[in-house]
Amino acid sequence: MSDGDRSSAQQAGESDARRAERARRRIVFDDPVSGRSRDDSDAGWGGERGEGSRDRDKDWYLSETPPHHGEK
Repeated sequence: MSDGDRSSAQQAGESDARRAERARRRIVFDDPVSGRSRDDSDAGWGGERGEGSRDRDKDWYLSETPPHHGEK
């Protein structure tokens, strides 16, 4: 490979690297709320209902009753 070929290959490599860097730093003007986020699902918000969930809900509610509401 001659010196001229090496320098043009290095320049091409540098320009490819520069293009890749510019593409990486490019600002994206998409609508950020157009997609679905983790908060859009019921996961983690008590949306999971299985067998016996009513019994668990009642037990939890009764266990969380404040003392000034009387005996259980």
